[in-house]
This record gives sequence, structure tokens and C-alpha cells, in this order.
Amino acid sequence: MDCQAVQARVIERVGLEIRGVVPNFRGAMTALAGEYKTMAIKMLATAWQRKGGDDDDNPTHYENRLTADLGADLGLNEDSVRLAELDQHAKERHSCLTGKRKEEAAELCRKF
Repeated sequence: MDCQAVQARVIERVGLEIRGVVPNFRGAMTALAGEYKTMAIKMLATAWQRKGGDDDDNPTHYENRLTADLGADLGLNEDSVRLAELDQHAKERHSCLTGKRKEEAAELCRKF
């Protein structure tokens, strides 16, 4: 028989899972997949900025542009997409991906 502290932690964890406050296994795996997708966007942004000669030391705005443009195609976290769409610097500095370039970006992200 476990001590009361161990039992209390288990009861608390189960109660939070039931209420949806703490992710269960499926939620944890969904979050992990989302982190991998975010990393793929970061890798794409870095690769394309180097290739294109972009001298921006902070690729955050380009990452946001890619997130906003590719979010639906790659199944990115909706909160991340919503925040990326609000980045005015991304809109001003980087044009939207469309057509073949958008397809190429999505395919490269999937490879990452």
C-alpha cells in the first residue's frame, strides 16, 4: 500500500485529467507532435533565410510568416497560427507564400 502522499498525487493527477486541466497520454503526444512541427518550421526558416541571403539575425518574424501561411496545410497548432497571423512585422517584411513556393515549403517541412 502506498503512502498517503503518493495516493494524493495520483488522485490529484486523475482529477485534473478528468477536468481536462492536465493532458492525458493523447494530449501529451499531440503536444509532442506540435513541438516537432514547430521545430520543422524553424529549420525551414533558417534554411531559406541562409539560401536567400536574408541578413535578419532574428528569424522569428519569418517563422511567423511561414506558420501563418503553412499552418492549415501542416496541421500546426491553431493557437500558434493565430498568433503568427497577428505579427505585423511578418506581414510587412515577408510576402505570403502561394502556389508552387507554398507547396515546396510544405513538402520540405514534412521532410524535416
